[in-house]
Amino acid sequence: MEDLVSGESDLKTSFISISKGQGTYFIKGFLWGANWHICEISREDGEALPVSLEQGMLIYNENYPQEDLNCRLEVEFKAAGIELRDKNNQCMNRAFACGVRTSIDGTKLPRVQNKDRCK
Repeated sequence: MEDLVSGESDLKTSFISISKGQGTYFIKGFLWGANWHICEISREDGEALPVSLEQGMLIYNENYPQEDLNCRLEVEFKAAGIELRDKNNQCMNRAFACGVRTSIDGTKLPRVQNKDRCK
């Protein structure tokens, strides 16, 4: 990303880290948007989110009807990586800490084996 004011640039990497634990999967991620806006995909304490494997996709659900919150994050595996889906934008707008110039729905990330790039 390049800072248009100073002209300085820095490499910023968006990522979703997927791990497997005792009978479940976990995801944690960080997405970069325009103008240095970010979206952190994790629990409030910064730890990874537990997800379920359904029809070949990893699914995270967070539902609180009394607060009108219905977040469903889908992580679909593609040949070259993953695609994220947040069809109603509830995850981005209400469940995760996301800046207004970031996007979850439709984000595609390439497969990377180098864990050092995902920090």
